[in-house]
Amino acid sequence: MKRLFLLILIPVFALLMPFKSAMAEDKKCMDCHSAIMAGKMSHKPVTEGCDACHTPNGQTHPQAEVKGFALAKAIPDLCYSCHKPWNTKANVHAVVSNGKCLICHSSHSSDNPKLLKETPVGKICMECHDDLGLDELTNKHKPVAEGNCKACHDPHQSDVKKLLKFEGQDLCYSCHTEKKAALADKSVHPPFRNKCVICHKPHGSNEAHMLGQKVTELCFGCHDELQADVDAAKFSHKAVKEGNSCITCHSPHSSPNDSLLKAASIGTICLNCHKLGLEDKKVIHGAVSQGKCNACHDPHKGDNKNLVKDLSPAPCLKCHETQNKQMAMAFTHPPFKNKCSICHLPHASDEPKLLKQKVGELCVGCHDDFEEPLQKSKVVHGPLKDAKACTNCHSPHASPTEKILLADQKSLCVNCHSKAIKVGNRTLANMKQLFQKNKYVHGAIEKNGCTGCHNPHYAENENLLVAKFGKDFYTQGVKDSFALCFTCHKSELLTEAATTTATSFRNGDKNLHFVHVNGAKGRNCNVCHDVHAANLKHLLNEKIPFGDWAMKMNYKDTLNGGSCGPGCHGVKTYQR
Repeated sequence: MKRLFLLILIPVFALLMPFKSAMAEDKKCMDCHSAIMAGKMSHKPVTEGCDACHTPNGQTHPQAEVKGFALAKAIPDLCYSCHKPWNTKANVHAVVSNGKCLICHSSHSSDNPKLLKETPVGKICMECHDDLGLDELTNKHKPVAEGNCKACHDPHQSDVKKLLKFEGQDLCYSCHTEKKAALADKSVHPPFRNKCVICHKPHGSNEAHMLGQKVTELCFGCHDELQADVDAAKFSHKAVKEGNSCITCHSPHSSPNDSLLKAASIGTICLNCHKLGLEDKKVIHGAVSQGKCNACHDPHKGDNKNLVKDLSPAPCLKCHETQNKQMAMAFTHPPFKNKCSICHLPHASDEPKLLKQKVGELCVGCHDDFEEPLQKSKVVHGPLKDAKACTNCHSPHASPTEKILLADQKSLCVNCHSKAIKVGNRTLANMKQLFQKNKYVHGAIEKNGCTGCHNPHYAENENLLVAKFGKDFYTQGVKDSFALCFTCHKSELLTEAATTTATSFRNGDKNLHFVHVNGAKGRNCNVCHDVHAANLKHLLNEKIPFGDWAMKMNYKDTLNGGSCGPGCHGVKTYQR
């Protein structure tokens, strides 16, 4: 060991004898020690004379027993003779404070700037700081990958911990200048404003962007209340659980938008992943077109599929005020009360009102007992055949009227039948005008509305009548010919020649109805009566049509009977 120590010291200390008076021969240090100047860059004192750093200690050289020439001062004080002190700040590199300058620098010459022993400087740093495990990292900070440790650290001293050049974010912003400008954004993530290393590892990591953990785990490290909610919920947004998760929607640093969102419209963000095919649809939900997906969906978690906040109509009613008021009405459509999506699509549709199907098809989807009759019946009510179909008469949501009609039954019918309506080769009367002009209305209408005689949807009989009613002037006098009338009136007025109970149109007990309607050529009821309304009692017509002739009824009412004198017979009276 003594021999090895001498072998090391002799060539070094031999340099320290530039003094001609102390040397056995007239030689300079470099005559023997030229190898120490092999580097491209030389230490300035060496070029000016070795005695700037070394002292001969009174020894001569060369001689066999020489023990080496000592340094003029101990390091780092020797270094500080020329260089300003590197130990004046709060934090000093251990090698500097321990006077180990030569761990990093060569004392005479070097091929590297600053007389460094190696470049990049990171190679020197790793000789001591190999515990950082940088070789195992897949994503390294660029200065680390380039071995440029001094990009962030001062190699000698600093007032900042870990010998960093700047405090906190200022260090990062010294390179990432574009990020500093983002501090002026509307939303700034607190870690980005205060300390990048809350999220990023300063040297590198095995995660993208040098993150300390996977994105979701990292975010939940601070947003632990959200994690608790997500873990407790039945369903969670895929973006929250997988992949880049939170940063799919949120900027991790700053944003000009609320909640660090990547776009001003939440809908824009959602549609990046959720391709709803909106461009092919005729009708788009207002919330969707306005990008307000979070009006119906929770962006993170939920107890319902598709993260719908509430499956009840409540979310819909927050926007649809008219329907909200309808919810308090006496009669509500069950789908409206329970779940709007039974009838409506939530995002877009080719049908008005976002309906899933055309109105008629949609209704018979539940009311399937209507489907076959509507297809096979001889007569189908006209409104059922147009685009509005059932909603011509029924509210799809709610109504104060039974059967969720848009109005009371009679008013509803009259609203449409307020003009003459052409149906095939026939013209339906203006019922509104008929009711307004006449004094007496058929009791069936007063009691049951129009549906006492007419089926509002479909029928096998003309005019949607619920039972058979002959239309010819002469009609066979059998019950079946006037089945409709006999749903209310007693059939004995047709079948019994004498009665005191079946009808008030009698002379004594002689049934005058029987006289008129009995037989193969019985007169139809509507020959004498208007089936809807009339100005005469008993709904009697003022005129009787007979071919092109309109015969006057000439009816007069008396206390216990009456008289009539149409063209078919002279004036006849009757007494009950």
